[in-house]
Amino acid sequence: MTGRRLALAVAVVALAVSACEPREVGAAAVVGDERISVTELQDDVEAYVASLPAGQRAGVTTGDLQREILQLHIRRELLERLTAAHGVAVSEADIDRTLGRGQQADSPVVREAGYVSVAASRLIDKLGQQRFSAELSELVDETGVEVNPRYGEWVEDSLRPGTGSLSTPAPRSDADAVAPVGQ
Repeated sequence: MTGRRLALAVAVVALAVSACEPREVGAAAVVGDERISVTELQDDVEAYVASLPAGQRAGVTTGDLQREILQLHIRRELLERLTAAHGVAVSEADIDRTLGRGQQADSPVVREAGYVSVAASRLIDKLGQQRFSAELSELVDETGVEVNPRYGEWVEDSLRPGTGSLSTPAPRSDADAVAPVGQ
């Protein structure tokens, strides 16, 4: 490759990378100003799989698990904001009571699911299901939830799977939605 072509190729790559906001480069998702990195997500998936009993590891589908854990991280970010806005507290003791003392109770992913479960339950108790859903939807609109297309897209209150491709659109169907974690 000639020096001129190499310089042009480098310039094109630099332009493409600079078109992404710095917080979005390497992000699995961005919730408001909170970035969930691809590395963090992959580490959490690996740690969760390692926490499973050996017999349960073989059937785990990494792509589905990545989406479920990413959905969990997004929900936690949203619920932390909503609990703070309504003065609802969730303690580690509350999470312990919800989880019990099973083999995975100390897994960060399982504890996060416990937080999401307790927070959602307390908010529903305080606000009612309809108001909780409405406020969560408003929060998503105000805060913004951007998901790397590799993992899908955030629609209303859940992460819908994508194709895993940045150029191929995902099918649109309610049946494709990942089931809510922690509720």
